[in-house]
Amino acid sequence: MPESVLENRRFQKSLFRIVSIPLVFLFITLAYFHFQNSYRDSLTKKITEADKARLLMTQLKGQLLLVDSGISHFVISGDKEYITEIQANHRNIQITSNQLFSHFSNQPEMGQELRNLLVNFDRYIMKFNDIFVTRPNGERMASDIKAQGLIEKYRHLFNDLIKTHENLLRRILLDRRSKVEKLADAIQTTFYLELIFILLIGFFIVFIIAGQLKKVVESYRKLLGKYETSLSELKESLKTKDLFLANMSHELRTPLGAITGFAELACEADDIKPEVKHHLQYIRRNGEHLLGLIDDLFDVSRLEADKLELHEERLDLVQLVRDVENDYSSRIVDQRVEVFTSMAASVPKNIKTDPLRLKQILSNLVGNAIKFSTPGSQVRVSFTFQGGELITDVIDEGIGIAKEHHNRIFDAFSQVETKHSREYGGAGLGLSISKKLAVALGGDLVLVSSEPGKGTHFRFQIPVEVIGDAVFQKSTLVSRSGGMIGEGVTEPATKKTFDFSGKQILLAEDSKENQILFKIFIESSNANLQIVDNGTDAVKKALNDNFDLVLMDIQMPGLDGYEAVKILRSSQYQKKIIALTAHTLKGEKEKCMNAGFDGYLTKPISQQDLLSAVEKNLT
Repeated sequence: MPESVLENRRFQKSLFRIVSIPLVFLFITLAYFHFQNSYRDSLTKKITEADKARLLMTQLKGQLLLVDSGISHFVISGDKEYITEIQANHRNIQITSNQLFSHFSNQPEMGQELRNLLVNFDRYIMKFNDIFVTRPNGERMASDIKAQGLIEKYRHLFNDLIKTHENLLRRILLDRRSKVEKLADAIQTTFYLELIFILLIGFFIVFIIAGQLKKVVESYRKLLGKYETSLSELKESLKTKDLFLANMSHELRTPLGAITGFAELACEADDIKPEVKHHLQYIRRNGEHLLGLIDDLFDVSRLEADKLELHEERLDLVQLVRDVENDYSSRIVDQRVEVFTSMAASVPKNIKTDPLRLKQILSNLVGNAIKFSTPGSQVRVSFTFQGGELITDVIDEGIGIAKEHHNRIFDAFSQVETKHSREYGGAGLGLSISKKLAVALGGDLVLVSSEPGKGTHFRFQIPVEVIGDAVFQKSTLVSRSGGMIGEGVTEPATKKTFDFSGKQILLAEDSKENQILFKIFIESSNANLQIVDNGTDAVKKALNDNFDLVLMDIQMPGLDGYEAVKILRSSQYQKKIIALTAHTLKGEKEKCMNAGFDGYLTKPISQQDLLSAVEKNLT
């Protein structure tokens, strides 16, 4: 069994002991407190019963006095009403006595005392029967002479009866006091025992928990050490992966840049045959397609690793439409599809967002719409603006998507049907990347509707910042199948020409193909170009000669572009330096700019992009 699993089990056992031991002691404490509470409740109940017995004894004494008073009044007055009162009090004495007997059921001595009291009371009543004499007509009456003697003679019997009652009451009070004292002692004893018990339990628990915590901490440290090792290995693995992706990006994009660049140059030759030019266009188009697939794969990797960079800049929406249309102009012609792009009223002409990512989303959607459209059909792209969000709808009349496939169209490497992947090509990454990009920009991409044979409707919306006051005053068609029309939109401009006569430019590039390609690009602007193939020579040349601009490749043998620019800047070199790199990973641009570069271009680099960057940094 792996050591990490054993450590984890030991960690769990220690935690179980920490939790279970206090629970056991808590159960014991609760049981003890329950016993003490029951004992106190029993004493309290007995005290309550003693109080009731005391009250009954007081009531009994009053009833005895009423009997004695009644007898005395009858003897003196001879009034028969007193006999009725005596009989009623006699019955009350019997009722009270029965209640007392129920209280004394567990106290036989008290019960016996009560019986003795009642026996004396009966004797007292019988003795006073001699006071009464019977008249000839059957009436009983008191004989004054005889009554006076008998009252004095038997008065001591009643006094003895009262003394017996007082003795019994005294015993009840003493018994009650004893129980109260026991209750007080029990409460005090329980308090001290509870205090001691809690202190002992607390000490024991602290002792046990301290020991277990020590084990837990040791186990946790071991586990943490293993996790830190695993994390370090994971970070190293991710670092290796990033390095691999960076190298692969460089190794793939560099030759692709040469392929597409030379194909572009060859297509511009005046003496080229039409069929050869057509073939070169196929080479360029497929090279760009392959480059797009490579970019998609790297984007997926960046998105999964949360390393995607966003750069918000000013963006002209009409220019965005023009760029996307130019990218797909040849495919539009081949597919014989019409593409209409319109702007609704109040759509701002200039916004602030990430131009690259917005174009990437729009290009993916428009590209798919064109690819899956049938000849003669239409693709409609419309822009609206509402609540600070730019809303874009892309609607085609293509093959459509069956409803059962709607839930997985945004899955990476997923295409609706395998026959489509064979017929139309593609890796199934475009929609997945586009949705993630839309979410990264603060919005979303959704499938509004789609039906086989009728077409598909996608919508994405992202929050944007409006730049300036220029907006479309009415709904405007800004593009139709490559021709630009509408409000404030001009025809596509011809290819811009550049003239850098007299400018000295240094190129540091290790790829022979890129040296040749960039030489043709630069010399077409009448600039003077010198080329070195490593960072060391680049530093020497830049410091010894008077160049107006330096183009520096990042990845070169020996001294790379980062080290070279660092040496130049530390030597107070003030001229502009542009980074040329095939690396597209997150942070690459910031890394270059922080290292001391003034500009940043990613390969493959078109002639127009390269010369535009040169022009920007020469002025």
